[in-house]
Amino acid sequence: MKEESDKRWYFINSRRKDLLWLISIVTATNLIIFTFIHLQTEAKYTLSALSVLNVLILIFGGVGIIDELKAVSEDLKNDTSKVSIIFQKIPWNFFRNALPSLFILIGIMQLYEIWV
Repeated sequence: MKEESDKRWYFINSRRKDLLWLISIVTATNLIIFTFIHLQTEAKYTLSALSVLNVLILIFGGVGIIDELKAVSEDLKNDTSKVSIIFQKIPWNFFRNALPSLFILIGIMQLYEIWV
């Protein structure tokens, strides 16, 4: 039983790091896109495609990771540790909706800045 719990926590930690890396890479790419927009580059189609791709990568990757973390948190109902209890109380649906919404808004802002 202890070994199964350790495997779950290892999975949680690895997926958590994956989500943080994904958000970090997408955020860095967004900063690069806004830098090129500020420099008034003529590569509008390339920046538009990169902006849309950035949003799609985050939506599919981020929502998938959040769903996996939510499923694992439901499996931890028998674990009575303090960390497990806190992990189970995380509002997963809020994050599942807020993360893509935030980056969709950023993508729309980027497309607006590129084409206006």
